[in-house]
Amino acid sequence: QRWSAQPAWCALGIQNQGSSRYPSWWAGLLKGLLLATGLLGLIVAIILAGRWGQWAGIMNSKDLINSLLLFFGVGCAEEIIFRGWLWNELNFLLKPRNGLLIQAMIFSLVHTRFNLGPTSTLGLLIGLFLLGVVLAELRHRNNGSLWPSIGLHGCLVSIWFLLDKGLVNFSSET
Repeated sequence: QRWSAQPAWCALGIQNQGSSRYPSWWAGLLKGLLLATGLLGLIVAIILAGRWGQWAGIMNSKDLINSLLLFFGVGCAEEIIFRGWLWNELNFLLKPRNGLLIQAMIFSLVHTRFNLGPTSTLGLLIGLFLLGVVLAELRHRNNGSLWPSIGLHGCLVSIWFLLDKGLVNFSSET
């Protein structure tokens, strides 16, 4: 009601707004999945080539189920909160560019661990801020559809979980 949008799922980017330019949910989700898979594939290739880790290839059903739950839980919930509700709310109160930057800043602060030391914490803050900007831009470039952002965010979290749980043995310097 606050945004004068009907229905709410359209304003959040979950449901089709009736435009032929609006991608179907599965096409948007697939776009995000492919982006995340390509990015993580590149990162893993660099890690393995640089000897910062070794391929172990260990995966069990418990980790796979956890990964799927992370994909749907984190991907959907956080994108609805940060790029759906929060970004719309900030855009309602501020200029859209300011809304994008502030939601990315909040996203970064919420996800940062402050026990890493100043340099690592600053690097993590900047990286998470940039991820928040990329996820918002992905929604913007897909005519307001949240599904590409859900696919990218969920896939990044779920695949990294599998990599960290046994697919790759990371060195202590990594």
